[in-house]
Amino acid sequence: MLELKQVSKQFKDTVVLTDINVTFEPGVYALLAPNGAGKTTLIKMITTLLFPTSGDIFWEGQSITKLGENYRGLLGYLPQEFGYYGNYSPKKFLRYISILQKMNADTANRRIDELLELVALSDVKNKKMKHFSGGMIQRVGIAQALLNDPKLLILDEPTAGLDPKERVRFRNLLHQLAKDRIVILSTHIVSDIEAIANQIILLKNRTIYMSATANEVSQQVQGNIFEIPAGQKLLFDEMMLSERQKEQGTVLRVAATEPPLNSIEVIPTLEDAFLYLFRDEV
Repeated sequence: MLELKQVSKQFKDTVVLTDINVTFEPGVYALLAPNGAGKTTLIKMITTLLFPTSGDIFWEGQSITKLGENYRGLLGYLPQEFGYYGNYSPKKFLRYISILQKMNADTANRRIDELLELVALSDVKNKKMKHFSGGMIQRVGIAQALLNDPKLLILDEPTAGLDPKERVRFRNLLHQLAKDRIVILSTHIVSDIEAIANQIILLKNRTIYMSATANEVSQQVQGNIFEIPAGQKLLFDEMMLSERQKEQGTVLRVAATEPPLNSIEVIPTLEDAFLYLFRDEV
């Protein structure tokens, strides 16, 4: 179990996060917030790349600062941009990472082969990564994050660069991994969160606004989401969320406190809820 208690972070005169209280247990958690809301700062504190200005983070009841490398040995981390050597093959790169992690050579080799199969890179495991696409590099990053079979897996924008087929494979992988470990991910792709996360943590005004399931978040705007014909002028209290193509043509998806003219009330999605709840910030 991972616990954050009264965690705040300040850089000089800028408060980034304040009074973060949250508990993580095995499962998939998604951080959802606009850019600049503190998602990456929160992840960096959990991974000990940054330390809280106040408050503390605990793993199984012990402060992670006191656990030190024992805590980091439980971590798997994929940052938004991870460093790699273009002249290395995936297999050579993962062997290099395994040495840094002081893994047993036989165990590491077996684990590397398993992971390259898992992320569908076995057929290119000996090819230089400088020739890889962005999606292939991201899959190598996912493999390195899993190398030590972590109890706590942190993924910052993990589906960036993945095509739709790769994203589905990644979602299925996370469902498998989350059975016996904590997975925390940050992504701007709301459809990924909707499909993957057991719990969504919304950050707003530098703190946790809500921690709930995707359905519970969507219910926050139930009765406020409508579709109207494209081209219809919006009133001052009506907010456009998106355009959609339907059989009858283009419709506008809007948020409003009262039903707009010629409107049909629709079931809100997580994306609708996100755009409406963060309308002053996105």
